[in-house]
Amino acid sequence: MNETNLPNWLVSSTGEGLSLRVKSFLVGVLPTVLVVSKLIGHPILETDANTTIDLTVTLIEAGVAFLAAIYHAVGWVRARFYKKNNLGKFAK
Repeated sequence: MNETNLPNWLVSSTGEGLSLRVKSFLVGVLPTVLVVSKLIGHPILETDANTTIDLTVTLIEAGVAFLAAIYHAVGWVRARFYKKNNLGKFAK
């Protein structure tokens, strides 16, 4: 029984929280990338990592801002719909 807001493929088999597979993947991604990059002859330098991290943070922030704008617009549309049709808190 999934009582979280997580999709089923992210939920632990016990039904409590994030699955161990996802946790181990998230913890292992960065070290794996660093080791593989050294092995193929293109080590990630600190300046490259800082630039990549800054770019990633900027992209995440932009994505969150975009989602917030969508939620805001949906909220306005839903409020107008409910008010027009006398539903929810606008019911008479």
